[in-house]
Amino acid sequence: MALIDNLVSYWPCYDDAANTAVEDVHASSNLTASTNTSNINTTAGLIVDAFDLNGTSEEAKGSVTGLPTGSSSRSICAWIFPTVASGIRYAIGYGGNGTHLLFQIQYADGGGDKFSLKLFIDDVVSADNFPINNWYFVTGTYDGTTAKLYINGSLEGSGVVSLNTSSSDFFIGESIFGGHNFQGKICESMLFDTDISLSDHQDLYNLGAGLAYPFSAATLRQIKIGGSFADKPILTKVAGSFVDKPIKIKVGGTFQDA
Repeated sequence: MALIDNLVSYWPCYDDAANTAVEDVHASSNLTASTNTSNINTTAGLIVDAFDLNGTSEEAKGSVTGLPTGSSSRSICAWIFPTVASGIRYAIGYGGNGTHLLFQIQYADGGGDKFSLKLFIDDVVSADNFPINNWYFVTGTYDGTTAKLYINGSLEGSGVVSLNTSSSDFFIGESIFGGHNFQGKICESMLFDTDISLSDHQDLYNLGAGLAYPFSAATLRQIKIGGSFADKPILTKVAGSFVDKPIKIKVGGTFQDA
């Protein structure tokens, strides 16, 4: 089954306008930013652009149609670039305030450079450290029995837990409690109604290049970076949205697909 078959929502975080709409490019669950997106889209992302959040007052949130709750299977993923390792920094997720009601990805947790999948008791914490000022592809999953945390193509932790996740808004850059804002960059936030596998996570990680919605190999092009060629998605903005378009090069007087 293709990844896109179980995708609930996908927020690239490339919005850059004098309004607060954060587009869900897969469904219709747009989020609302705390300020015009032109104020928070100030940086290049891993694939296109990213929200560069100040850690105090910038976030996006909103209701999601088809939000997986209770003990149902689900996955949340995003490319995350932390710039401070202090305080408590929530990146993405949703849920409630109580034992096993929460499902959010967090960084730092009061100090240090680990990620965690916060469940409000029985959290899953990364085995490795992840220093600031680097891009990380972080995935939290739950299959009805086991919660797992994947980062950059590897399983970082897991735990058996009985979740009863509450329905709430979906948050990017803030905790469900309010505050504890993330400081750094976030892009390509996504929600699935299944527990994606390690192989799926690795496909989306794509050796650090990322794999853009709609998760097709056609979204990749070879471009030269630092003296060597690597797969990178190249998207074209059409009518306000970024889409994959064929790239043609001129060979012998005629244009051919690159």
